[in-house]
Amino acid sequence: MKEFLNILSDSIKEHFWIFRISMFILVILLFYIFRSKFGKLISKCVSIIAKRFNVNDIDGLLKKVEPPARLLFMIIGVWISLRFVSMSLFVTNFLNHSLRTLVVFTVFWFSFQISDYVIEFIETKIENSGKSIDDMMFSLFKNGLKTIIIVIGITVIVEEWGYNVGAIITGLGIGGLAVALAAKDTLANLFGSIMIMFDKPFSLGDWIMTPTVEGTVQEIGFRSTKIRTFAQALVSVPNSIVSNEPITNWTKMGKRRIHFKLGLTYDTSSEKIGETVKRIKTMLSLDEDVHKETIMVNFENFGDSALELFIYFFTNTTEWKEYMDIKEKINLNILSILNELNVSVAFPSTSVYIEKK
Repeated sequence: MKEFLNILSDSIKEHFWIFRISMFILVILLFYIFRSKFGKLISKCVSIIAKRFNVNDIDGLLKKVEPPARLLFMIIGVWISLRFVSMSLFVTNFLNHSLRTLVVFTVFWFSFQISDYVIEFIETKIENSGKSIDDMMFSLFKNGLKTIIIVIGITVIVEEWGYNVGAIITGLGIGGLAVALAAKDTLANLFGSIMIMFDKPFSLGDWIMTPTVEGTVQEIGFRSTKIRTFAQALVSVPNSIVSNEPITNWTKMGKRRIHFKLGLTYDTSSEKIGETVKRIKTMLSLDEDVHKETIMVNFENFGDSALELFIYFFTNTTEWKEYMDIKEKINLNILSILNELNVSVAFPSTSVYIEKK
């Protein structure tokens, strides 16, 4: 009997590696199968918390939370499955460092994903308290928070592998000068963003024009400002360029100018010219969309092929589409006045006189 038990024990020891490998594969498969369930469980918990804090886009938040949650669940599964496998000390240490690195990456990935919603919560709290919010400052704060998360995450991962980040930075020596020179554009953009923040030449949503680009400001970051052009293209302009260029902020206009010259034919009588000027000026002064302070309609000049009227006024709106609609309306009203007075608009022409000898 004793001999049988010894044979059985030796047989179990001999084939125990099959059991270990089987458990290793089984655990990984189970965690892989149930990773979606775990992700949904985490999403449900996050959804409850999000409703408690009145988060608007809960569906968007859940889509960002589920991927890191599923990855974390798989990391736990791999860690448990490795308990069933015998490995050398070197391999064990390497895998432990790798798994801890993945855990750190997952935590900071999760933090990066929810950072926008944290900012939104803070913004809502400030608005509810009745205090004003600087959109530009919040945009920079949002990008700054993401940058801090990335930097801390990289630092923790580097430290996990036994490297002293402080010693690495200190030990750069002359190499640090090369890094500084390579990073001069980054520093220029950072100082540019600070200048934009303090000077405030524009805010989010403003329509601006520079020698480089024209469009609506979408985002102001530490490195660049994103501008949506009227062709719906998104242009990223380095802050070092934006801060050093002349900027026209059309949104800050209190009114928008319309001016042009209207040419009448030379056979138009002085009485009709005077009446035309009077009627156009009256029409503009009665229009609710026209700014009342500056309206000029004058017989300005004897042109080469026309008697020129100078028309100059401003619209109350600065919005492009409304401006164009008002301009069209004014042009049609002027055309109606000319038709009523039987006045003709001149077109460029040249008269040739042939002298007979």
